[in-house]
Amino acid sequence: MTHKSKTCIKCKIRKILSKFYTYKNGRSLNQCKACNYLKTQEWANKNKLYINQKQKARRKKMAENPKYVKNMKKYKREYYLKNKEKIIKRSASYYHNPENIEKIKTKAARYRMTHKEEQAKFNKKRNVLYKRSIKYREKRNAWAKNNPEKATLIYARARIKRKHKLIQASSGEVFPEEHKKFLMELDLFDGKNFIDYVTQKRLTKKTLSFDHVIPISRGGLNIIQNILPMNRRLNSSKNNKLLDEWDFPNKNFTEKVSAYLKLLSAESSSIKPLRLRMPSRPLSSPQSHPARRPDFLLN
Repeated sequence: MTHKSKTCIKCKIRKILSKFYTYKNGRSLNQCKACNYLKTQEWANKNKLYINQKQKARRKKMAENPKYVKNMKKYKREYYLKNKEKIIKRSASYYHNPENIEKIKTKAARYRMTHKEEQAKFNKKRNVLYKRSIKYREKRNAWAKNNPEKATLIYARARIKRKHKLIQASSGEVFPEEHKKFLMELDLFDGKNFIDYVTQKRLTKKTLSFDHVIPISRGGLNIIQNILPMNRRLNSSKNNKLLDEWDFPNKNFTEKVSAYLKLLSAESSSIKPLRLRMPSRPLSSPQSHPARRPDFLLN
C-alpha cells in the first residue's frame, strides 16, 4: 500500500502528507510541520514585544468577563490538584537553577516597584502570622535566655511604646474623635494645638506628652477620661505622683479643669499609696489596698 507523499520546499525532503498542515479545503502547505515550527519560532523571537502587548490586551478583555474568570479559576484549581507533583517539580527546577537567579531577582524588584501597596499589605499579614507562630516564640525565648541584658532593654522599650502610644501624635490626627471632643470641652484642644492642663500653655511636637492624672501604678486606667495633655518635662517630674503630692509651684488650672479634677479625685476611691520605683520590699499588701476601678472612669 502506497502513501501519498510530498517534498518540502525548505528542507527538500520527501515526506508523507500527514507531516504537512492542511487547509479546510484539503490542500496541504508546501512546508512540513518541522520547518513551519522553526519559522514561527524565529518570528516570535524577533517580535517578543508585539506578542506581549497582544497578550496583555487579550487578558484585560477576558478579565472583564465574569463567566470567563469563574471558569478559569475552576480550571486552574482542577489542573493544580491533578498535576500537583509535576508543578512542584517544575517550579523547584526553575527556582533552584543558578542560571535563573538574576531573572527571578529582576522580576521580583519590578513587581515591588509597581505594586508597593499590595506588597506592604502582604508583608504586614505575613509578619503577624509569623509572630503568632510557635517557632517565633521558641526562637525569641531561646534568644532571651542567651542574651538577658539585651532582652530586658528591648522589653522595657516595648512597654514604654505600649504605654505612650498617644505621645507620638503631632497634631491630633491620630487621636480618636471622642478624645478630641473631650479635650475641646475642657478647652485643652483648639483644633490644631494641645494645651497643657497645668500651665495653660500651647504644646509643640517636641514638648507634647500625655499625663495619666491618676497613674496606672496608683489604680488609674489607660482611658480617655484619665489622659490629659501636659509638657514633657513636667510629666517626667510628676512621675507616678498625684497632683496633691506633686510639688510644682506654678499650677494654673482653669475653672473647668479644676472642677473636673475634683470630680475625678472624688469618684476615684481606689488610689494606691505612693511607691518607689525599685523598693526593697512591698510597702503595702494587695489585700489592704484592692485595685478597684472608679465608676466614673468606666462610663
